[in-house]
Amino acid sequence: MLTHTQRKTLIKLQQHFEAYGEMPTRRELSTQIHGNLNASNAQRLLKGLEERGYIRTFKNQPRAIEILKPIDPVTEYYKFDFETGKFSKI
Repeated sequence: MLTHTQRKTLIKLQQHFEAYGEMPTRRELSTQIHGNLNASNAQRLLKGLEERGYIRTFKNQPRAIEILKPIDPVTEYYKFDFETGKFSKI
């Protein structure tokens, strides 16, 4: 089971990839999800997702994230708004 923040992170990864065709860097991920969260905290979130089998990351490659178990944002009741940089409940 994912925490609320891990769920938001996975949804953000999926939506960023759909919108831009590439995964966000750790710094982009941290600022878009949590405002000014530093990149090491984003790395911790990614590690938690990886430990639970939702993603796979590759060392020394900033955008190298593979989603292994996608989730449906509609089912999860969240949508990421790229204009505001925030999640909102649907």
